[in-house]
Amino acid sequence: MALSPSPTALAPLHQPYHRAALVGVHALLILASYLGAFALRFDLRLPPDAWRAFAETAGYLVALRLFVFGRFGLFRGYWRHVGLRDLVALASAATVSSILLLLTLYVVGNLELLPRSVLALDWLTVVFLSGGLRFAA
Repeated sequence: MALSPSPTALAPLHQPYHRAALVGVHALLILASYLGAFALRFDLRLPPDAWRAFAETAGYLVALRLFVFGRFGLFRGYWRHVGLRDLVALASAATVSSILLLLTLYVVGNLELLPRSVLALDWLTVVFLSGGLRFAA
């Protein structure tokens, strides 16, 4: 009979990698939802100005949204028991990060780059993708 460490003994070793992977997956989902919002706004044919707006604002959005998601506790917890409380936290974090994006773009003088419909579509797609990931896990 071979002795092997229990899964709980290994949990602390995997925790940092789990969190980093989770943040990385969310960063990709945030970018995908933002690009998806632009694609939906422009009927899947982004003009050069839309690509420029995406490129100039995506970094702000990813940084702000990852920070806000972390502050709302979306990178911790056990995803097998996801409920309404998690969905409310996700929607709240998406709302706060969208407002912070607007404020950031206003301060740096790039507010005119972002179509208002993209902001609403991005909110819907990020809640859908991130919520779908949580409920599927």
